[in-house]
Amino acid sequence: MYGRVVIREAIQLVEHRKNPAQRGRDPNRPPPREHPLDSQPSKMRKQHSQPKITARSVMIRDIALVWFALLIRAAHLVVHLLRRPRLQRGLQRLIGCVLITLGISVARTAVSP
Repeated sequence: MYGRVVIREAIQLVEHRKNPAQRGRDPNRPPPREHPLDSQPSKMRKQHSQPKITARSVMIRDIALVWFALLIRAAHLVVHLLRRPRLQRGLQRLIGCVLITLGISVARTAVSP
């Protein structure tokens, strides 16, 4: 048992000392292709910059926050109305009528020449 642990640790040490690009790779597998930008000088690479924060972006963010706050408030107000059994029955009847009407109209268009 002790011998296996020592061998396993020795293998891990050898793997760790290998080239970082070759760690854990199959030796029979071909090396990965390089990205085209890796062979170009660093001056030709496109520099990624941080997005600029402008007054317009701050205003849009604030409008979005107010809008979502209003939606959340409206949802809280509507939830109490939608939980009433009488309103639920009425909505179920309305949805049933809409689905029946839709089914009839689809059946009429499928049958007519």
